[in-house]
Order: sequence, then C-alpha cells, then structure tokens
Amino acid sequence: MVGPFLFATNMLAAKATADLIPPVALAFFRWLGALLLLAPAVWPRFWRQRACLLREWPDLMVFGALGMGVCGAFVYIGADTTSATNIGLIYSSSPVLILVLAAVFYGQHIGRIAALGVALAFAGVLTILAQGDPDTLFDVRFVAGDLWMVAAASGWAIYSILLKHRPTGFDTLPRFFAICLAGVLILLPFTVAEHLGGEPVTWTWETAGWMVLVAAVPGVGAYAAYAFIVERLGPGKAGLILYMIPLIGVVMAWLLLGEAPAWYHYAGAALVLTGIRLANRKLPDDNGNGTENA
Repeated sequence: MVGPFLFATNMLAAKATADLIPPVALAFFRWLGALLLLAPAVWPRFWRQRACLLREWPDLMVFGALGMGVCGAFVYIGADTTSATNIGLIYSSSPVLILVLAAVFYGQHIGRIAALGVALAFAGVLTILAQGDPDTLFDVRFVAGDLWMVAAASGWAIYSILLKHRPTGFDTLPRFFAICLAGVLILLPFTVAEHLGGEPVTWTWETAGWMVLVAAVPGVGAYAAYAFIVERLGPGKAGLILYMIPLIGVVMAWLLLGEAPAWYHYAGAALVLTGIRLANRKLPDDNGNGTENA
C-alpha cells in the first residue's frame, strides 16, 4: 500500500497547489528537486555510464518531455479546473492505453477478454468525463481539466511503451536520472515563459514545502517504492498493486480536500478498474502456467 499512497499524493498536491504555485513551475521544481535528492546515490553510476548520453539523447529528450512535461505539468494545469478525484480516476486508464498502443505499434495480440476490458475502461473514463450525463458527450461540454488529464494519461501510456521498447545502455536508476535531467531542461524555458507571462512563483515556507513534498514523495519516493515492489513481486504483480492508486486518491481527496465522490465516480471507477483487471488478466495455458490475456 505504500507505493500507491506515494503516487496518489501527487494528485492531491496538484489540486491543493492549484491556486498557490504555477503549474509548469511546480513540475520543474518537482523534478529539479528529485534530481538533487537522487544525485548523491546515483551520480557515480550515472557518470560511469555517461557515454550512453551521446547515443541516447534523442530518446532521453522525448522521455523527459513526456514523463516530466506532459505527465507532470499537464496534471498540474488540469488541476485548476478539475478535481483530485477525477485526476486519479482518469489517470487510471493508462494501463489500458498501454495495452492498446502495444497492439497498434508492436503487434501485441489483444484477446477477446482483454478487448472487453479495454471497452469497459474506456466506458468508465467517458462516464467520469460526462459526469454521468450522456448528453455531455454529444454536446462536447467537458471540463477543461478533464481533457488535460486525458492528455496526461495518454502521455504516460506513450512514455511507458517507449521506455519498454527503446534500447538503452543505462542501468535503471541512472537512466531515470538522465530522463529527469532531460525533463528539467525541457521544462526550464516554459517555466521562464510562465514567469515572464505574469505567473511568478511566490516563495514562502508553504510553497517551498510543497516543492519539497512533490520532489520527495511522488517523485523519488514513489519511484523507489515501485522499483522495490517490482524487485520483490515482479512487474506483473507490481502493476496490479499500482491499480490501487486511483482508489487511494479518491479516499484521500475525500478525507483531506472534502471532495465527496458522486455516483458517476463510483460507476466510472468500477468500469475502469474492472476493465484494467480484464485487460491484464492471466489465463492458464495448457500446462497450467499463467499467460497474459492480450
């Protein structure tokens, strides 16, 4: 439960800081802080593998733009007009998007049960976006923040697919460090533009505290916890555990931000989580071993 809790704190931080810290600046300082926290432990290994930078810098820039820009800043931008509950539930569709992209671009077969799961998860996202009113789908009256979150979830899916399939000479943590560095470099000019455009950071103990929190908890802490879970349980079970993120996020938003879930949140969550479970379900093969239903 620790890993999902650490990830879910980012959704609450996004909403809690929506009127306090400019969104791009929050993303920039989150990953700059993560770099500084990681540096003492990772820098020696990163420096030994620095030759990989020359070969992989185009990939790293793409990863930085997606993982730290789209999946970072877009979440904080969306939080200005949508709820922490919606952020978590819409983001929970990412595993299904990953499955679809793997099928489209890498030929991964999707079985009938997995296809049903994709359809259910998509229906769940639409339920949340439409706030339970089908007419909203036809009138295209979505809340802007929800659409930012759809873009962020799509960015995470693309990031995950590319991260898995692009070759690398880096070890896991040095590669993550390099991606963070690329993300900070990409976010820097947008942060400056945001500042010059009339949205400067007002530095107080409160804003500094939020910066440290998002760098340490959903930044370094969440990724370290996920790596530990993968090492102990394997990537398959780790993925299933992380499906708890949106549910924990909804509970935290209710308890800490007073966002009481509406009926369409329950309905959408049920569809999304059922869809994810079906899309990633393992079926026994002829020898009794588990095989992915995809």
